[in-house]
Amino acid sequence: MASLRSAAFVSVVLLAACSAGGSFTTGTVPAPRAADQTGAVRPLQMITRRLAVDPQTGAFVRGALAYDPVAASERQTQVAAAPINLSYYGGPVQTAPKIYLVWWGRSWASATPGADPSLPGTGDPHNLRAYAKAFLKAAQGSRWLNDVLQYKDANGVPTGNPTTMLVGSWNDTASDPPQMAVNQDMGAEALRAAQHFSMIEAGANPVVGTNVNYVIFLPTGTYPSGYVGMGGDWCAYHSYTFNQHDMLIPFTVMPYLPDVGHSCGVGEVNKPGTLDGVSIILGHEIAETMTDPHPNGVANPTGWIDANDDEIGDKCEWHGIVNNVYAGNYPTQPLWNNGTSSCRQGPPKP
Repeated sequence: MASLRSAAFVSVVLLAACSAGGSFTTGTVPAPRAADQTGAVRPLQMITRRLAVDPQTGAFVRGALAYDPVAASERQTQVAAAPINLSYYGGPVQTAPKIYLVWWGRSWASATPGADPSLPGTGDPHNLRAYAKAFLKAAQGSRWLNDVLQYKDANGVPTGNPTTMLVGSWNDTASDPPQMAVNQDMGAEALRAAQHFSMIEAGANPVVGTNVNYVIFLPTGTYPSGYVGMGGDWCAYHSYTFNQHDMLIPFTVMPYLPDVGHSCGVGEVNKPGTLDGVSIILGHEIAETMTDPHPNGVANPTGWIDANDDEIGDKCEWHGIVNNVYAGNYPTQPLWNNGTSSCRQGPPKP
């Protein structure tokens, strides 16, 4: 994986020279987090509206945009008038995906002494944890996700959609996330999660590589770089880090979406629908990590992306959302299918 890391840093230099994008501002909602060792907080540096680079690590980051009615309407019109299929750029896909859920911070667990630790704590007033687990159990191997099967790697091996995708769940109570976390914080938590699951799973092999996805959930009141509450316009994102052996570790960042409201899916389908956005956005990011686990810059993309720099979920976001019978009746967005050049919610076959 050392070559992947090198390519990422080369692209950073090229894009920094040609990009006019600045950094997300911190906004007024969260209090400033502690400065890093350089003496300054370094949020994501934006390249396009949905692509950024972590200035501390050189990793690329791809975000799921918050709902914007004007942009959503324009996107639907563009897709209908001139559909553009996803193209393959030679990088990895998740042929045997494994999802590990990480609940970062002590506030996820019940604060009542002696109570079941899986009960919601102060950081989870809407019991989001139980909802997310149940959704992924319904979504793994589902017809809704079958469209990923058509997207193959350089050896012709398709992206996988196994019924055993959800492997583990861990509440990291050894530390709490900063109220305003930068991507380097999230990558460090993904490394801690990889160490944790490597210790508890059978065998000595580290739980890292192209096929893993550490989905890091933040408790209520915390704000990652790029998030709507920080002056950005992302509801979630996916990125990656490397361990000390230069092995790839993909991860997804899921903020506490009910904090935002309708712009991140609250009430999108159901009433009150407080957790609608969790399955909508989580499904979006899971599918994109499966088909592009090592996202790169516009100058050197890697996975399945179209000419407008959109991934499998980006092309279909914020329209056609339903309680999907092909995904346990949870609210989901469609995914892009190259064969029909359209967004689909659950084909019987890929």
